[in-house]
Amino acid sequence: MSNNSTNYNDYYYIPPDLRPLPPQHSQRIYMIGICGMGMGTLASMLKQSGREVIGSDSAIYPPMSEHLASQGITVLPGYDPANLERPIDLVVVGNVVRKDNPEAASTVQRGLPYVSMAEMLEREFISGRTSVVISGTHGKTTTSGLTAWALQQARMSPGFMVGGILRNFGSSHALPGGPESPFVCEGDEYDTAYFDKGPKFLHYRPEVLLLNNVEFDHADIYQNLDHVLWAFNTLLDRMDPAGTVVAGIDCPNVRRLVQDRKQRVISYATACDAQIRACSWKFDAGLTTIETAIEGQSVEPIATPLIGEHNVRNVLACYGACRRLGVDESVFRKAMLTFQGMARRSQVLLDGAVKLIDDFAHHPTAVATTLDGLRAAHPGRRLVAAFEPRSATSRSNRFQEQYTVALNRADIVFLAPLHQPERLLPEQRLDLEQIAEQLRLAGRNCSVGRSHEELSVAMLECIEPGDVVVLMSNGGFGGLPRKLAQALERK
Repeated sequence: MSNNSTNYNDYYYIPPDLRPLPPQHSQRIYMIGICGMGMGTLASMLKQSGREVIGSDSAIYPPMSEHLASQGITVLPGYDPANLERPIDLVVVGNVVRKDNPEAASTVQRGLPYVSMAEMLEREFISGRTSVVISGTHGKTTTSGLTAWALQQARMSPGFMVGGILRNFGSSHALPGGPESPFVCEGDEYDTAYFDKGPKFLHYRPEVLLLNNVEFDHADIYQNLDHVLWAFNTLLDRMDPAGTVVAGIDCPNVRRLVQDRKQRVISYATACDAQIRACSWKFDAGLTTIETAIEGQSVEPIATPLIGEHNVRNVLACYGACRRLGVDESVFRKAMLTFQGMARRSQVLLDGAVKLIDDFAHHPTAVATTLDGLRAAHPGRRLVAAFEPRSATSRSNRFQEQYTVALNRADIVFLAPLHQPERLLPEQRLDLEQIAEQLRLAGRNCSVGRSHEELSVAMLECIEPGDVVVLMSNGGFGGLPRKLAQALERK
């Protein structure tokens, strides 16, 4: 694929060689914005590798605050330049930190070496290893978890850093077990830091790249779909020609991206011809059985507890990576069968008279595929969906119609108030009342809550025995999942 005609290369970037150079082996690490998922996970990895780690944040709350405390990592409240008046070898700056942050500004004034989270991850844990990077708009976390678990089952002792808790490991990360161990990480297309506005995944140097799908997302940093495609195209352009791309070609944008690439391309699909194809799949007795073909030849079916076509694709992507990395077929199938899933990815919180599920879906495609999967796995049961528009993309009206179509898959819909609506102009905001009106016209019962508390009361009044209830948000949903589970247990 040739470069897009629009040039997006003028993003703000201060290369490492124009910043103070850190010591070869930095021992005393200070992390600004330490309580973010990625930063907190990296802090744990650095601590476990023998570094001294301390950090600061303005938003200190569970579960990350508790996790860091359990690791013996001190978290200082707020951002105070005086916090830097201690021996520091290197400062790691989170991508929530702005240039005018008091500690970020003081770091530059003091001449302290500083790097982004993505640079630090590559420098300390990826460099010199087989880098396995999982990218795409949807499915990164689950596919990363599947791949890490399969490599662990193959006794490769992989290092990994994933944007969620792998329930098989009880952790979102692990240090590599030896010098030959590969490293698995999510290739996030979000921007890196205030001094590096390019996507994080440009730092990870993949030898094996999984490209699940590409859609418009992150409306706060990308102008349009072409801008997103530019980011992924840049990643592929910078990738070693000797590398391998495992490509989900059900997605037209992925087909466009991998066309005429120098790298080896392993394609997978559910709806079109591919090197690895799911010919059919069926969910029964708690397992999805996937009838699979390689280069048109049937192979032994793959069984997994995961549900939905989107997870069938995630399993196929993992299959492609494992074949490239030399994982034995029987080991791969055992790993898929024993994978316990990711926290907050269709995680069952309650499974009695009512089934309550917590899910991370926030893009309209993810909302639709999550609801489709639950509908297929629970035929005949009433499906109740609650959705919190929290991400920059979901708060905007760019996908007004798409959210209406996606949520129409549920029987009853509850809409939470927009998270931080003041960040968008009124004419740019998702119109929840309009979605509710359209869903009612389609015969759905839909309510818009003015608060999480009001939503909780309304849901408890509505939910009946036999219902499948899913809560979808890329944030904490105001604590609603835990509160609702407790209330339903009492009820």
